[in-house]
Amino acid sequence: LIKIVNVLHLSDLHYTKVDASKAFELSQVKKALIKDLGTYCVEDRTPDLIIVSGDLVARASEKDIHTHVFDDFLDAICKAARCGEERLVLVPGNHDADRSIVEKREVELTELKSKQHDSHTLNSVFFDDRIAHHVSDVFAGFLELKEMIGDSTGDGISFVRNFPEIGVDVISLNTAWATWAGYKNRSDHGNLSVPEAAFCKSIESCDASFKILATH
Repeated sequence: LIKIVNVLHLSDLHYTKVDASKAFELSQVKKALIKDLGTYCVEDRTPDLIIVSGDLVARASEKDIHTHVFDDFLDAICKAARCGEERLVLVPGNHDADRSIVEKREVELTELKSKQHDSHTLNSVFFDDRIAHHVSDVFAGFLELKEMIGDSTGDGISFVRNFPEIGVDVISLNTAWATWAGYKNRSDHGNLSVPEAAFCKSIESCDASFKILATH
């Protein structure tokens, strides 16, 4: 017997309360999405999981913006889809990094990024918790939201959620951990990587035979 698992996948909300034009556009998207979810998410089409794969917000430096995106958008989507927040999985993107904190940590981030292109060295800085410390500062608002809804805060790079009731594990990887978040218009192209050790650690934390890998 094959069990079908329904997943509602959203990404790049770029939620903001500062930019009036973007806020208006997202409000229209929200209305249309809620209407569609109310129509389609019935009976066997109700999602078992909702995965939001990064860039929940436009600017992580906006005060309490990750709390706002949940209260104003994600909570309404969960209710419209008839899927509890305990089945909501959040994945970080580069816009979920606070640029003001990246600026303060410029020296540390430059040093971390210099380790990216050698797998052994990158695994070393992962195991000595330098990456985890950096992520806990830069993605503080995002991680607080994950903790608030009971989502895994992991080690800053890999997050694992086990859903034994539906026979699924979800692995989320923070591919944006080394982002410049737009600081000094520096590009992240070709400069983002995930430690092999983080991915292997995630696999070891899985119990289900069916796994979903989510990244930004």
